[in-house]
Amino acid sequence: MSIEIELKKSGFPINVGGHELWFDLRAESIEDYVRIEEKTRKRLLEIQKEIVDKSLLDESKDIDLERFSGALELTKETTKLNYDLTFGEGTFDKLYSDFPDVQALADAWIKVQACIELKLEEIEKERKKASADKVQEFKKKLEEKNK
Repeated sequence: MSIEIELKKSGFPINVGGHELWFDLRAESIEDYVRIEEKTRKRLLEIQKEIVDKSLLDESKDIDLERFSGALELTKETTKLNYDLTFGEGTFDKLYSDFPDVQALADAWIKVQACIELKLEEIEKERKKASADKVQEFKKKLEEKNK
């Protein structure tokens, strides 16, 4: 006779453009998220510097194909960085191969971020409620034991 114990993955799926991505919530991932956030912040600062250095934001100049292409490439790189660091290397390339529209993927990223934040808030509320319920359960058992 064997005992079967079910294990559930920590995290939740997010569907983007027909692709199911997994947002990992394992305890082991917390350190990774901190590093990812720091790495993303640093790279975004580098990208912003590149934009300034290439005068992509200089309104006194006319828009030309080179400046537009540079801005598009930087938008693509920023969007790729967000998807790949959050969901794993190659995520952006999979999405982009099926839907080659950088602006649409960048706009979708904003929605993905908002959904992740809302889901994390929901999970935190559930954890707090479960914890409070456990405390009440133990208090009740303790009271019954002390009668």
